[in-house]
Amino acid sequence: MLMDITNTRPSTLQKKEALLDVACELFLTKGYAAVSIDEVVARVSQSKTNVYSWFGGKRELFMACVRRMLQVWVEHLRHDYSDMAPQEALYGLGKKILELVLSERAVILHRLVIAESVDFPEVAQAWMEAGPVQSYQLIAELLDRFQHRGDFREVNSLSGAKFFHDLLLGDMQLQIMLGIRQPPTEAEIERHLERVLDLFITGYQTLRNQ
Repeated sequence: MLMDITNTRPSTLQKKEALLDVACELFLTKGYAAVSIDEVVARVSQSKTNVYSWFGGKRELFMACVRRMLQVWVEHLRHDYSDMAPQEALYGLGKKILELVLSERAVILHRLVIAESVDFPEVAQAWMEAGPVQSYQLIAELLDRFQHRGDFREVNSLSGAKFFHDLLLGDMQLQIMLGIRQPPTEAEIERHLERVLDLFITGYQTLRNQ
């Protein structure tokens, strides 16, 4: 009796995902310039034709990796904060953002994007749209909910979101990106969040509606 092997072959989507998995890891570990399409396809036993057909080339493959990694990370930030008080909800979301953005992989990716952005501005735009802009939107949605409940006075929620995001990361992220400090400990994150929330909840009420 012959076995039906039609379902054992990887689908196009599976092959594409496998190629992306390998490409993303290579870019993170070796940097953009040191990775070749030949190396990527050799790792997954595929052809260069697949890369050109699915992505267009090495630049587009790198942008696909940036978008993919950020999409996964942003999904990690999503949570139902609807029943929480503002301070509790912002603390929870802020902690997730700090842990994510200051993680080793996120810092490596951010440095890679900055390094390539001079000659490759499209990747910086892709990173901005898939990462920070999505974070702003999540925070703004939370602030809108607080305003509708009457917890905060009504101001531009996107302005408030950027204000919170900047307070949250600011100098700490810059120092880590420059390699002049280590990522914060759990205790340091908690102390930092308490200071940020005190400043934000006070300052948010003074933002003009623009």
